[in-house]
Amino acid sequence: MKKRYKIIYSRNFIKKIHQITNYITYHLQNPIATYHFQIKMKQKISVLNYFSQAGPKYKNTKYHYLLMKHWIILYEIQNNEVEMIDIFSSKQNSKKIQLS
Repeated sequence: MKKRYKIIYSRNFIKKIHQITNYITYHLQNPIATYHFQIKMKQKISVLNYFSQAGPKYKNTKYHYLLMKHWIILYEIQNNEVEMIDIFSSKQNSKKIQLS
């Protein structure tokens, strides 16, 4: 039986998801797109339950990443847990992204 990792979400990640979904729902007035975004994101992240290193390392950091269309999902592997750290657009200037 393969090792199962627990998925946890940082406060920053949850905050970003709320910002993104609120923007899609209210600014773009597209709740259906919000629903599809959430489903795709959950599917992408669920892979990490058994394959924590599914994503390559992000640049010169300790983080791994997953790509979801034009979104980058950063995560960190810690023992039996995979912590979702951040999500941002791949169109965003990576020099502005603050990683701890």
